[in-house]
Amino acid sequence: MAELKLEFDRFFEPILDKAVIRNNIDFQKGIYFWFVNEASLNRLNIPINSNLHWVYRNNQTLYLIYIGIGPSNQNVRRQFLKDRITKCHLGKHINQSTLRQSISALLEHRPYNKMVGQNMKIFIEKDLESEITDFISNGFSLGVLGHDEPWSIEGEFIHNYNPPINLSGNQNGWFYNEMSLRRATHRAIGAEDIRES
Repeated sequence: MAELKLEFDRFFEPILDKAVIRNNIDFQKGIYFWFVNEASLNRLNIPINSNLHWVYRNNQTLYLIYIGIGPSNQNVRRQFLKDRITKCHLGKHINQSTLRQSISALLEHRPYNKMVGQNMKIFIEKDLESEITDFISNGFSLGVLGHDEPWSIEGEFIHNYNPPINLSGNQNGWFYNEMSLRRATHRAIGAEDIRES
């Protein structure tokens, strides 16, 4: 394992509060890093591995599991950094966040699909959505770096740190095959349970 030697512009530890995050990030664009302690890593069934990167905060080791950006590219006019974190990852629906979908898959939730407008989307029961939100709020930490073009650096960070939950741009990651299988199984279960809108 290697220490993640980054100087974050902001670092948030549990309990994560949307208002606190919003009020303490003063830039619109950037890259963010989700960390968990060993107990949360075990709950996700992600093994302690020599490829995990970590930071040490408040007398505990926090393991990097996911990297994201906001916005996703230069043409996006919505989902700036704070919205991506608070409305999507700390939001109410797994279909708005790949992080939430992956957590749901790792926790072996049973999803279902339904049409929303013209698109088929994946859902889980409301109590399971609340479980994910509570899990992130109480078990995850968040490091944030401001950057005017986060899409230009995301790939390099994912390549260098191989966070286990990231799939895009992480095909050589040490947990990629397992995470891909979990996500595919999760989607397949959802596709077998199609419900009315």
